[in-house]
Amino acid sequence: MTGDVQQIGKDLEFVRNAVSRRARPDLGPPLIFYLWAVYVIVGYSLFDLKPEYANSFLGIGGMVGGVLSWVIGRRYSHKTGQWDRALAIRGALHMGGGIMLGVGFIIALSSVSPGFRPYTGQVMVGFVGLTYFLWGVHFHRYFMLLGPVVMAGGAVVGMVPHFGWTALGVVISLGLILPTFFAPRHGRGAGEVA
Repeated sequence: MTGDVQQIGKDLEFVRNAVSRRARPDLGPPLIFYLWAVYVIVGYSLFDLKPEYANSFLGIGGMVGGVLSWVIGRRYSHKTGQWDRALAIRGALHMGGGIMLGVGFIIALSSVSPGFRPYTGQVMVGFVGLTYFLWGVHFHRYFMLLGPVVMAGGAVVGMVPHFGWTALGVVISLGLILPTFFAPRHGRGAGEVA
């Protein structure tokens, strides 16, 4: 009987902590932000160093990164007691759907307007910035700042005479990892993924 009471007490404490965390949501596992920062810095640098590999890397890496983000986020949410399937699906549709719609739009537009092709990378960065901004509206407010920075970078990257894409990659990567140093974290090992 004493063991049951202790277990109920632990269960109630877990629920109370989960509700408390839900009222002050954290940014999530920092590993996801580091994953995307590496993806951006490598992918964008390829535009300057080995442009023939850049689109393949960004396409394949984006899909792998999306799956890894889902797995890392799901494990983190289960560990912190905040798993919400509907919210996870909305988040995946927002990021994955937003980026895929941008890619589809760019492919369609460049096939009907060949003069647009030299600007496809910059327009895609604009879509990423818009997706980030809307992520900030719905999920994490920080992205309301990062989104416009990314969009502005996409607009001016063509004006940078040397290594413009690499510089943009550095800016975006820093923008992705900065909040991991300041965001509130919950539980033991805050960003740790079991």
